[in-house]
Amino acid sequence: MNCGIEGTMNDKNNGPAQAANYVLGILSVEERQAFERRLVDDEALRSDLAFWQDHFLALSESVPELEPSPGGYAAIEALLDNRPRGSGTDDLIIVREADGEWQPLLRGVTKKTLYVNRPEAVETFLLRLEPGASLPAHGHRSTEECLVLEGEITIGRDRFGVGDFQVALPDVRHLPIVSETGAVLFIRGELHT
Repeated sequence: MNCGIEGTMNDKNNGPAQAANYVLGILSVEERQAFERRLVDDEALRSDLAFWQDHFLALSESVPELEPSPGGYAAIEALLDNRPRGSGTDDLIIVREADGEWQPLLRGVTKKTLYVNRPEAVETFLLRLEPGASLPAHGHRSTEECLVLEGEITIGRDRFGVGDFQVALPDVRHLPIVSETGAVLFIRGELHT
């Protein structure tokens, strides 16, 4: 079905397509976050969003509810269960170095999401700190793992360099994290929505 919605999130001049794709829920995490940032200052984009919300709501109300066939779910599960496993990269989630986008988080700090596990509310990402950048003190509701891939960071009096690993357990409060040299960190921890 072609809804007549063309364009991509990279097309800054196509607010209607961006708004429609946002309402449909087909944007990546990075695209959704970029769109939401633009909404703050872009009245025309907010108008496009309201239009598509109303449009799709009206469409959904005009379609009668259908019950799935009695064996529908069982048939889908059987197909998934019979899929060959371990025969290549079909069972892997692969993120290449050039994949994804670095998103600004704080001044001098950018984040690149690698994987989001929504059922477990866990996110894996890279965090890049420019020289002199810092993260404020913060707490953790769940375990967070951090591996220094490049550069150095300081947490309180502890200095961490390439290959150093630390775990912040639930309810632990991090002191500010500072990088005089700049750093890239691999982090797996709580999903922030």
